Amino acid sequence: MSLSAARLPARPQVSRLEGIELPRRRSATPHDVAVRDAKRALNAAQSRHRARVRARRRDLRRTERAYNGRVSQAQREVRNAERTEEKAISATERAVVNARRGAQLGRYRRYSLYEDHVETPDGILPVVPELRAVVADGERIRSGALPQTLARIEGRSQEGRHLGAGKIRSSRTYLLIETADVSFLLPCEPELEAREFAQAINVAAFNAGRFAAKRADATVDIQASLIELRERRRSAVAAAQQALEAVEADTASVVAARQALAEVEADVGEIERARTAFEALERQVVEPRA
Repeated sequence: MSLSAARLPARPQVSRLEGIELPRRRSATPHDVAVRDAKRALNAAQSRHRARVRARRRDLRRTERAYNGRVSQAQREVRNAERTEEKAISATERAVVNARRGAQLGRYRRYSLYEDHVETPDGILPVVPELRAVVADGERIRSGALPQTLARIEGRSQEGRHLGAGKIRSSRTYLLIETADVSFLLPCEPELEAREFAQAINVAAFNAGRFAAKRADATVDIQASLIELRERRRSAVAAAQQALEAVEADTASVVAARQALAEVEADVGEIERARTAFEALERQVVEPRA
């Protein structure tokens, strides 16, 4: 038999540390294996429990996101309903105001004539049948104005109002707007525009009754449209609000998901059984073999 084929007896394996022989590591006993397996079973049970809890939490988050999304959408519907016919309502409200005051018929300097009134820097003058406007020189103003107007202009009366009071010059042209209760007097520059404005005032005064009836009819029609628009918006808002309340109250899916999570978190029976088995094995006293 060759030397290479000869088998030498195996030498015992020892651990050495700086020339010092250490005893060989003890082989695992069946008890050691059982403890190790019980520990692994406990860890596996805990891992499975954590996985189930994570899954239920994901389900709960998805359910809550879906619920919150439905609520947000319902809230947007309420806001959209509140804006229903918003532009139409605003336009109709302006139309009501315009219908009540009538169309603008003329303008001179800071004076604006509408069907029912004259806007002045110092107040509103209603357009009534007795309203009149005159463009004339100072002499004709003195001879043609109402007595109470002259009294106001000359400062002999404190009743009513007078604008542009002062000494009337015969050489100047004036625009006089007057009723029995109020007078407006102002110099005319340019005269042509003042005459056109005075004529427009006199025409408006002549048609005051007809204009008033027309405004009343127009106002009634426009107000009816406004009421209809507002009612349409009110119904839309009420329906959207009712839908929002129904969505907010529908929490069954969220409650069920939370309950499922709570049940999974509380279901630790497998863990407790595995822990009991592991701790029982650890407490066992193993007699050394002879």
